[in-house]
Amino acid sequence: MALEPVSLVNNKGRLRWFEHADCKDDGDWIKQCMSMETEGTRRMGQPRKTSWECVKDDMNSSRL
Repeated sequence: MALEPVSLVNNKGRLRWFEHADCKDDGDWIKQCMSMETEGTRRMGQPRKTSWECVKDDMNSSRL
């Protein structure tokens, strides 16, 4: 039995959670948080990826 890389397991889990959250009603707090914009500025340097950016990268990944 071959083991999957940790990054692949993380990507699959993130996509599974996103699919679950996307099926929720529009009034549900999880669905509202997915499109929420935050106020303020980020620290200097490379900004951290948001969870939505990670999901978009996972969907574009050809490994899945």
